Amino acid sequence: NFIDYAYAQYGTFDDEGLREYFVISKLQPYFVNETLTEEELIEKMYPTVQEYFNNYFSLDVNQVVIYLDRDEDGSPDDYTEFYDELDESEAYDLDGMLASFEDAVNDYLDDNNDDFDKLTETYAAASREDETWGTFKQYGFMILNEELSMQDQDDQEETHSLHYSGEYGVKDRYVQGFVDALVNLYKEYTLPQNNDLEELYSPLVDTEYGLHVIRAQQGENFDQPVASFTDENDAYADGLENDDDMPTLDQLRVYTEYYMYDSAYDLSEADAEERYGIDVPDIPADLANTLDFYFGDILKESYVLGTLNINIAGRLDQGNFFESEYTDQTEADLKINLSELGVIYYDALFGAYIEE
Repeated sequence: NFIDYAYAQYGTFDDEGLREYFVISKLQPYFVNETLTEEELIEKMYPTVQEYFNNYFSLDVNQVVIYLDRDEDGSPDDYTEFYDELDESEAYDLDGMLASFEDAVNDYLDDNNDDFDKLTETYAAASREDETWGTFKQYGFMILNEELSMQDQDDQEETHSLHYSGEYGVKDRYVQGFVDALVNLYKEYTLPQNNDLEELYSPLVDTEYGLHVIRAQQGENFDQPVASFTDENDAYADGLENDDDMPTLDQLRVYTEYYMYDSAYDLSEADAEERYGIDVPDIPADLANTLDFYFGDILKESYVLGTLNINIAGRLDQGNFFESEYTDQTEADLKINLSELGVIYYDALFGAYIEE
């Protein structure tokens, strides 16, 4: 079928390399899918999907960072390191000062329509003897205002809301304490009493960079994608029904099979299944989009040459090697090398999904 398809699309060709290209390009997704299934990698990846679901948020974020610059070099000091070096009395005094600083910041924002820019400008212009801000400036506190958003990959002038995972996810981009604060702020925002608010503020969030006051607004995908689905007419693939909002392992298995076919063929062709002799799982569009959001990037990172090498190394390890003038290695030596190579690729690609 692969060769017939190539002939039909591109005419007769005699180049063996070209023929090999078409065959390999169609076979690779099958080998990758085989590896994902036989190594039970979908099961190993499932906790990451659950993490993505449980920590979902979509927020437009602006923040004020209160940071220390005690040495006045223009760069933030490591706040966590600084705090840990204080004795009990010094830490108590700093905590009291921070509480006063937070009150002063909140009072200013209440009186100035939550204008973060104006706050930072006012603080920067204040003298060390200022009645409101002087004490804090003398201690070395500075204020920075940042609007946080992700630039569109195609249009640099377009920005997107922050998410936990996905194309505009901040997981592993921001320090964990700040990400946790965004997760908690989203959960608070989705409470019925807060859902209609134009914006929501966090309490002070401390990280190594300083103290953050986060202002959040509902993001472009504020409503969380859910995977609940009832197949009332038995019209779709088995394994998709789900009473819960979180994707199930069975749903991921079905989507993995769909992803494999979609990687190998042009499924937009009306007769794709008949032409190639395949049976593509039928998934409702909304559910497919949800599964792709939580699992698509993980699958994409698996569809690489390294996964193919894991598969091929395992297949070769089952074969017999004969003496050759091209190497003095024994069959045992070659199989050890293959095994070690497979482990290297496996650890590099999938080590993060393996529990210690």
